[in-house]
Amino acid sequence: MQLATHWLEKLNMQPHPEGGFYVETFRANILVETENGKRSALTSIFYLLEKDNFSGFHRIKSPELWYFHAGSTLLVHEICANGQLVTHELNEQNPFVAIQPTHWFAAEVANQNGYVLVSCAVAPGFDFTDFEMADVDILSNTHPKHEKLVRRLSR
Repeated sequence: MQLATHWLEKLNMQPHPEGGFYVETFRANILVETENGKRSALTSIFYLLEKDNFSGFHRIKSPELWYFHAGSTLLVHEICANGQLVTHELNEQNPFVAIQPTHWFAAEVANQNGYVLVSCAVAPGFDFTDFEMADVDILSNTHPKHEKLVRRLSR
């Protein structure tokens, strides 16, 4: 975990409510009107996840773009609007994934000996009022064929 510690310290990252660590790197000064009020046109963060942790199922109201930087493969599990589960692998060979607005998603490091450093960009920009952590019972009941994964990756 020496490299993970290096990034945590170098980037001055803080714990994220969904799990892992983050630091905001950009927030556009341009504001756009959304159904929930004005938002920055674009925001971006660095996000780090270690082997012992996971990003719990959550959703946001904007598209979220993920970019791989360093470390192991990241598995991003997305439950689509039709209930289909798609697991994206984010790594050197597949360095980009887009998550659709309002889709539930969670992430975990594929290699249980590693970490991963990514960037996430959100447009319209991220605001915690547009962020919802999953209620494990409700999400499990809504998507019973994904219950095992939902229960394992929920906070």
